[in-house]
Amino acid sequence: MDSAPASAAIKGVIDTLRGQLNRLAAEIKADEKGKWEFDLVIGQLETRKADLEKRVAMNNEWAKQYDLKIGPFEETYDNMTRDIGTTYDNAKSGHKKGLKVLQDEFGYHPAFKQGEDPFFAIPFKPM
Repeated sequence: MDSAPASAAIKGVIDTLRGQLNRLAAEIKADEKGKWEFDLVIGQLETRKADLEKRVAMNNEWAKQYDLKIGPFEETYDNMTRDIGTTYDNAKSGHKKGLKVLQDEFGYHPAFKQGEDPFFAIPFKPM
């Protein structure tokens, strides 16, 4: 039996396995680098998450204090302004009645009044 072909075959298998081992080592090294990069990004995201959680807690505390300290003022403001619409409607109604008296009793018409000039015009009002 010839040992040269057998040793050449064994050498070929060893070289093939060595090449595969080198490729696997390179892949492992690349995977480790990728894992390190992922760990870095995860660390940054965890830091950001912690910062955001702190901000949420601070904002919740601020909102709680706002409700305690500013809430009563808002309620007072709402109470004070609740009736302004009714008061304004009453003022408009009174103004309208006053103009009606001026028109009926004195011939006044705001659209044709200019300074101290007397006027006689009667405005057109569509139906």
